Amino acid sequence: MVVNCHPNFNSLLAYCTCSANPGGPLVLNFFGTTTPHLFELSDDIWYALQLRIFWQDIAIGLLPRRIYLPQEDIGRFGYSLE
Repeated sequence: MVVNCHPNFNSLLAYCTCSANPGGPLVLNFFGTTTPHLFELSDDIWYALQLRIFWQDIAIGLLPRRIYLPQEDIGRFGYSLE
């Protein structure tokens, strides 16, 4: 399934859970530091890194219609995709 836009921030975070967050446990396991608390902190870091990548090049993502701004926020702040 291809997802080109997200209706809200929770949808975008769910996408990050599958696209970026798996990297954290791989790194933690590699270094042998596996605690639930570290996995939770790792998820937060990977969320932030993925969102930064999405948002640093918003205009580039719009060309192939990859919209990583939640639709509800676009409307709430008075913006449009045009």
